[in-house]
Amino acid sequence: MTELVQDVCPSVSDWVARSEALDPYGNKLTIVQRIPINGTVINQYFYETFCSYDVDSYGYDNNNGNHMTPQCRGIDKKVWSSRCRENYIWTYGKVITNTGDIGWSVIAIRGSCGCGIWPAHRTNEVMGVGRGRRVSPNQVNAEDNHLLVDPFF
Repeated sequence: MTELVQDVCPSVSDWVARSEALDPYGNKLTIVQRIPINGTVINQYFYETFCSYDVDSYGYDNNNGNHMTPQCRGIDKKVWSSRCRENYIWTYGKVITNTGDIGWSVIAIRGSCGCGIWPAHRTNEVMGVGRGRRVSPNQVNAEDNHLLVDPFF
């Protein structure tokens, strides 16, 4: 019997070896893969939680390149447009900066998978389709502003 309760946006958590990450200022940093500590070499891994895009969840097979938009489960598509997206958290990591300096820095890693929604009738305006420009949430009609949940991902 299948479980009745399902995640709107399923996620997976695992240890990940990263090669790059962003700092709080948006700078791309190179992650130091192996860290020597007291004569022992330690591999640097990060425990990340990310969206699980599989055929059962979203109606496409990511392994075969049949990529469709990862929409959230259980959302009324006539009223809402939605996307599952990864949210980031901050942690420390040993990095190499653009100038070649090596040290510890705060970096962004994937911390959860959440659902972003916006009114379906506003899709083109909110997502910046049509006129080649994006419309920020403060440019959308005030009565719809409370409906937006970070559509710019």
